[in-house]
Amino acid sequence: MWTNFFLAAASASAALAGLVIVAVSVNITRILQFPQLPTRAAATVVNLILILVSSMATLVPQPPRVMGFEIAFFGLLRPSFVAF
Repeated sequence: MWTNFFLAAASASAALAGLVIVAVSVNITRILQFPQLPTRAAATVVNLILILVSSMATLVPQPPRVMGFEIAFFGLLRPSFVAF
């Protein structure tokens, strides 16, 4: 039932992460001129990758308890990446 939603979320987050990475690499000199922008760019990419990984974890056939642990683990990883 939720398969289509998580498939769309994984596809969209992968596409957006790729676009952000390309945009950052094209404008890296301008981004490095402002001290807060590299952190924001990294946080954006990390959040999109975590959405991708979480969506892909729900698409793998597994017991709900294991999937819950995986999603909770990814959720606990997020603040450590965003806070740098």
